[in-house]
Amino acid sequence: MGVADRTAAGVNGTLIVLNMTMDEIPVVGEVTLAATGIYLAGDFLYHHFTPFHDVANEVGHAAVQVTDGLVHGAKSAWHSVTSTIGSWF
Repeated sequence: MGVADRTAAGVNGTLIVLNMTMDEIPVVGEVTLAATGIYLAGDFLYHHFTPFHDVANEVGHAAVQVTDGLVHGAKSAWHSVTSTIGSWF
């Protein structure tokens, strides 16, 4: 986590300096700057604001459960299709 934070902060700082000195990259710089800023703000909130931390954990657990269900359903469908095709031959 520390490496990701330092990298995002470094990219953010570099882009701020580049944005002040060169406005030649209009879209890429702003999008990357906004993304790293949002990441750092979210990381700060996650570690320092308990309600945000709790909601983020719940959303993460729900996303994992949904993904597990989708993967299980896709595997079941795949096995059903392959066993049906296998019975034809």
